[in-house]
Amino acid sequence: MTPRTVVHVADMEIHRHTGMGRISHHWREAFRERGWQFLEIGAKETGPVPHRALWHHFAWNAFRALKLRPSAVLVHEPASGIFTGRGFPVALFSHGIEERGRRVMAPILRARREEQPPPLPARLKSLLTRPLWARRAAQCATGLRRADLLLLSNTEDREFAMREYGRSAAAITVFKNGVYPPSLPPPDPASTKEPTVLFLGTWNPRKGAFTLIEAARLLRHEGRRPRYLLAGTQVPAAEILAQWPEALRASVEVIPSFAPEREAEILARATLFVLPSLVEGQPLVLLQAMAQGLCCITTDCCGQRDLIRQRENGLLHPLADAAGLARQLAWALDQPEEALRLGEQASTDMATRTWPAVGHEMVDHLEALTLLSSRP
Repeated sequence: MTPRTVVHVADMEIHRHTGMGRISHHWREAFRERGWQFLEIGAKETGPVPHRALWHHFAWNAFRALKLRPSAVLVHEPASGIFTGRGFPVALFSHGIEERGRRVMAPILRARREEQPPPLPARLKSLLTRPLWARRAAQCATGLRRADLLLLSNTEDREFAMREYGRSAAAITVFKNGVYPPSLPPPDPASTKEPTVLFLGTWNPRKGAFTLIEAARLLRHEGRRPRYLLAGTQVPAAEILAQWPEALRASVEVIPSFAPEREAEILARATLFVLPSLVEGQPLVLLQAMAQGLCCITTDCCGQRDLIRQRENGLLHPLADAAGLARQLAWALDQPEEALRLGEQASTDMATRTWPAVGHEMVDHLEALTLLSSRP
């Protein structure tokens, strides 16, 4: 019997130590365990492209070279449009619908640019590449309108797809991401270690870096002075520290990069975790911090809203609201026992979110889609 075949199309490397790559890695494992043939079209299969906004054309050519009719194509949103309407089932997966993210971020970043305008070369580059990014946006829109199944990472994206692209609830599934079991003990209630606020991720405006800095300044003005651990920033420490008020720099530690096996160690150093992102899908780092038993403070949007219940298993603050973030941090710093309680509940909530479990849920969705498409 010929195994069912799924072709995974995404401009990424499938690898358990990256973000989106980690998710697809566990999907691949689950498909293979269930007897599927899992084929990949990624950057290695397409080779170099002149601009990433044109990658979908190269992906389509690589797909045609396979000369097969797959049971289903599992395609990342930016490459999806060209694969629809070809006579085989297409499941579009998104880690945050790009157009929704653009609409959220544009006014916030525009206001910041008015305060700190980018240099002329950056403005010229943006102007010249705008037509290319428009082509990428068109790919996303076509795929979101026409794919047989939308696999989205949060309920805000689901509502956006229904409203903006005319999709029915039946054509949309909000998938789950998983966690690795904590390899270190949870926070110790009797610990006397200095309060440490952990930010784990790329240091950029989308992740709310400016919100955290302003919240830290407000906390210091109120007399609260925790330490700040910024890890995995991908930006040199000196460049980040220059953005912080001079009076706070001594309390900030920056780890620009670290080996994947050190993630648990870094989480264990923290007493609180913050993720003030403007836009997310369903952030893996938040899930892992919850699994570790940390009290997590994050924005009231996107996948965070699906995961965090206010003062039940974490804390939420309004989007781009430094004063709101400062209030939640102050509450957690002033009530460490309550913060521990929230972390314990978060860890309990993550107990069933193992990667094998959520991977097999993904296979279930594709099997239902292929069964539906095979009906006369």
